Amino acid sequence: MSEKSTSVGAGLSKSDLLLQFWAFRTSFLKRIQRRIYSPECAEDIFQTACLKFMISPAVFRYPGAGTKYFCRILHSLIVDHIKVAVRLEYRDRLPEMVCDPQAEWEHSIMRDRVADAVRRQLH
Repeated sequence: MSEKSTSVGAGLSKSDLLLQFWAFRTSFLKRIQRRIYSPECAEDIFQTACLKFMISPAVFRYPGAGTKYFCRILHSLIVDHIKVAVRLEYRDRLPEMVCDPQAEWEHSIMRDRVADAVRRQLH
């Protein structure tokens, strides 16, 4: 049990747990699709969760703890996907910028400095 990927109590390694997750892959994909409505994204999220699960340094005493950890990874990835989608949707709804605020601000400062210099020269 010196491997980091081995769960302590039940003797199941992370790879054994992952094989069990793959056995229930269809159920996981349905669960993901209820939230994001995209079969392709659901598959990507599931595979990313499997990868994150395998490379994590976590060690599980019981297989149930490993399953719970995997579900937390899935949940986190689903939430991240939704946040990105909302951000992109919001960005698409923004109107185009008609001016560059930085350039306008710099132009305003330059105009004020020139006006001050002209006033000083006239007085």
